[in-house]
Amino acid sequence: MPPSPLRLRCHRGSYTLKDDRPDPRQCSPEPIVIDKYRYQIAQGSRTKLRKAELEILIDTFIEALATVHTPDKIRDLCQTESALLEEGYAKITLASGYIPKYRAAIEEAIAHKRILLTPKNSHAYVHHQRVTGIQETRDEHWALTYFKYSPEEYEQLDKRQAQVNRKRLLNLKTVPLDRYLAKIHELLHSQDKFAARHMAIAIAAVTGRRMGEVVARGKFTLTEHPYLLHFTGQQKHECDGYNIVTLIPAEELLERIKCFRTMPDIKALMKLKGDSLKAELNKFDVQLNRECNKLLNRTEIVPPLEGKSTVTIHNLRSLWGAIATYFFCPSRNMRSCSTT
Repeated sequence: MPPSPLRLRCHRGSYTLKDDRPDPRQCSPEPIVIDKYRYQIAQGSRTKLRKAELEILIDTFIEALATVHTPDKIRDLCQTESALLEEGYAKITLASGYIPKYRAAIEEAIAHKRILLTPKNSHAYVHHQRVTGIQETRDEHWALTYFKYSPEEYEQLDKRQAQVNRKRLLNLKTVPLDRYLAKIHELLHSQDKFAARHMAIAIAAVTGRRMGEVVARGKFTLTEHPYLLHFTGQQKHECDGYNIVTLIPAEELLERIKCFRTMPDIKALMKLKGDSLKAELNKFDVQLNRECNKLLNRTEIVPPLEGKSTVTIHNLRSLWGAIATYFFCPSRNMRSCSTT
């Protein structure tokens, strides 16, 4: 018979049971993630939490949240988690990226009954929309009340972000147009082992589309204009299709998009849906940003934004807009552009 994890132990002439089964809290990957996070902070690393590590922290937080039921304990849990995040990130970063992820996870946990709403852990309140001024009564879990900054703090952060944006606009970066387009053309016809990444970068660059739209969500069809494609499948907003300007002939580009989507890696992505698709797109996004920085920044073709150290695929959207304006609206002769 295999040994039981429950072991007999002699203590002062009597026997007691010692449970050798691992404590599930000690088995959690969260302590390892936190130790690594704090090490990265101490080292001054730019990347302190990878997406998978953040997901572990969020999931562990949700598990803990499901076990507390009073406003005070929920508040303490939220404040502890916020303090942990503030060890490594500025409030402006947390407000725009990390806090929304936590809040979305809380809402999802409630929707999927991982967290059950009760009179103790929830309350009614009057919601005031900052932009529209509309007020309405809502019920929400106390965690959604506490896991955010105050209206005054958000207002200050908005002002700070506006100052950052203004500074970028006053410090435009120059991009050598011919070199940039030559590199994008090269990537569009890539045939090496990273061809899928290179083509994704190039398609984003000449269409101004987001990564998810390029890879899976977007649909492109020809129009009567040689430099317009009809686009549907916008990622952030549900809307009817519309025409987009292309930086190379639309017919040539559409052939490359079709070729791109027949590649094994991309075909596999296009078969996914929901959370599976989102997870794989996140991984692909990391790979694309790494390649984008290597191919465009390190080659001194596209400089980083003011205050940034890398170039990402998102920056190519602004470049597309600036180049399209330069090509198709010659009266606005823009020889410099900001990759916001």
